[in-house]
Amino acid sequence: MGYNFMDVFPDFAPLSFKDKNLVDSFLKKEGPVISEMTFANMYVWRKTEHVEVASLENSIVFRGKRKSGETIYAPPAGGDDKVKITKILIESSLKRGVPFLMKGIVEPLTSKLCKEGFKLVPDRDNWDYVYSAADLAKLPGPKFYSKRKEIKKFESGYKHEYRKITPAIIPGCVKFQDEWCLLRNCNGSPGLLEEDSAVIETLQNFDKLGLSGGAVFVDGRLSAFTVGEKLNSQTWVTLFEKADPKVPGLYQYINQQLALEVLPKYSFINREQDLGETGLRAAKTSYRPHHMVEKSSLLVRKT
Repeated sequence: MGYNFMDVFPDFAPLSFKDKNLVDSFLKKEGPVISEMTFANMYVWRKTEHVEVASLENSIVFRGKRKSGETIYAPPAGGDDKVKITKILIESSLKRGVPFLMKGIVEPLTSKLCKEGFKLVPDRDNWDYVYSAADLAKLPGPKFYSKRKEIKKFESGYKHEYRKITPAIIPGCVKFQDEWCLLRNCNGSPGLLEEDSAVIETLQNFDKLGLSGGAVFVDGRLSAFTVGEKLNSQTWVTLFEKADPKVPGLYQYINQQLALEVLPKYSFINREQDLGETGLRAAKTSYRPHHMVEKSSLLVRKT
């Protein structure tokens, strides 16, 4: 099935903003659970991840390329027979003499592919942390005592204000991102430099991408911001969250304020993966996730 602004498999085209409405319609039908599967997320990473898209069997398929030249497919979205589509992608790759790699596979596709004889590998470093929005907003009980303590210390120690992000606040967010990068030496880290590019792209296209979020002003200075969007009918996904690390309790405060903002509409908040970073894993675990989105990878080589 072809579309007038999306290439038909086996041809892929670079992801473009003109694809947004069509991609959004497929993803709405899909009701995605993995954090990567939103147009905005793929769009802002399209330059570093070389994101491409094609239509296939009433579905859309995304793929990206690593610097090593390795091609990575995302699970097909929107169609009914995802096993059939996956097999078509595998066959196409192997015919070209290229190993096939798909990441971000979740149930029920995981079990269906296993039943077909494929060997999938859990990708723990990329599992998404999903939290109860009510827990993040209210921080109830002894398990969240330390979080409440940090927030109380912040609130009593600083003049502060949380504001929804508007066009007038965007330049301040960009300026703070630049300052954050200087502090973290982004130029010395390829990963942080790529993330910086994605963050700036996100802020520059904030309204165009239909995003929302908030910023915290500390003693009159913008010192933190958070950006996200709807993932599915029950879940909000946080795309980026930045705060001045020199201000104790600021990360905990903006996390809570965002949860208070989205709680009326969403039951869960997906705060993405830890990428195997020990410190990040500890921080995400400390907020007691409601559940994890368990992703697997499939690698098929020509025999």
